[in-house]
Amino acid sequence: MDSAEEGRPEGSEKPVGAATAPGSDFLQLDLGQAPPGGRTAWLTARIRAAIADGTLPLGSRLPSSRVLAAELGVTRGLVTEAYRRLADAGQVQGGGRAGTRVVAAPLPPPTPTGGPGQPPPGTGGPFGPRAGGALVDALRAVPCRIDLSPGVPDLTAFPRTAWLQAERRVLAGLTAADFGYGNPQGAPALRAAVTGWLARNRGIRADPGEVVIVAGVAQALGLVAHVLHDRGVRRVAVEDPGSLGARQQLEYGRLETVPVPVDEGGLDTAALRASGA
Repeated sequence: MDSAEEGRPEGSEKPVGAATAPGSDFLQLDLGQAPPGGRTAWLTARIRAAIADGTLPLGSRLPSSRVLAAELGVTRGLVTEAYRRLADAGQVQGGGRAGTRVVAAPLPPPTPTGGPGQPPPGTGGPFGPRAGGALVDALRAVPCRIDLSPGVPDLTAFPRTAWLQAERRVLAGLTAADFGYGNPQGAPALRAAVTGWLARNRGIRADPGEVVIVAGVAQALGLVAHVLHDRGVRRVAVEDPGSLGARQQLEYGRLETVPVPVDEGGLDTAALRASGA
């Protein structure tokens, strides 16, 4: 029997001329299941799931990137990148001639007290009395088919090489004084770059003095909440369903958040007008 036919169930011969996506005996990978443009993430997720459920126990050796790439009919770089993401997450480790081996399994998510798919007891749902941090953590712990949690990027995709190169370029041109406390509004060079980007890509003309650099959306919402409160605003409309994190920031800024329903057309403008927010 030819080695390519070993392990094939009786009666499962491929019809002559049938077109099938490349596959591999390793984890029974079928490239046809990968979404267009998402093959690296798909391969990473398949290996990570196999590690989690014990299909690939600790110490297991993964196929070489060259072998797996040939079996799947993809570039070696795609497989190498998937292995790198697993290594960055601490799940596999490359050992030179020893190959890439499984060194750790991902921790299972904690079991929510409210049962699968249910909010924790006493929370009143996402738009209960207050959107506390405990509620956010509890909702993120609920098992889900697709995780749309905000603020949780793919940490393994961080551009380490590009980041280091940018740091080196900037550090090479800094003076000793540049390492002290900077302008709380943001570095002038960065604010100038932002205004240039806005002009080119959004058609918005602004002065660097009108730009404030923040650490992220949370800080921006916190600043906006304080400004609105100082100007007499006390109630702000928020989308329902919407971002719990955004609601938290507004409430910490002493604003009352008023949920306004959202349908397939977006925010219900009639309900918005009736809310008085």
